[in-house]
Amino acid sequence: MKKIIFFLALTTTFFVSCKKEKFPDIDDLSGSWIEQTDQSYKHKLIFNEKTLIFIKPTSIDTFSFHLDRKQELIFLTSSIGKSNHKILFNKRKNEITIWGLFPSIPESETKTTFKKE
Repeated sequence: MKKIIFFLALTTTFFVSCKKEKFPDIDDLSGSWIEQTDQSYKHKLIFNEKTLIFIKPTSIDTFSFHLDRKQELIFLTSSIGKSNHKILFNKRKNEITIWGLFPSIPESETKTTFKKE
């Protein structure tokens, strides 16, 4: 019986520690991130402490941001409004994934992946 309990505890610990994605902290986000896409122009994110610079093909937007670990959301605020998005960090691949960053239809929320430069 002790062997079975030990095996179950070991197996559970293994699966919990293998979780690929986690909610990022500010240190995880710091730096430049490039969009992973087949398109010729790739969007770029630059995180500095509490500021996000979002480089697009036709413009550069600046946001203040804060993270909500409980809801796994990043809150973005600019002079034109506020938004929030689910965000996860894959430490092994050194990638972040953000849901709903780009406009889409409600039934099909976009998921955008960025790799650290």
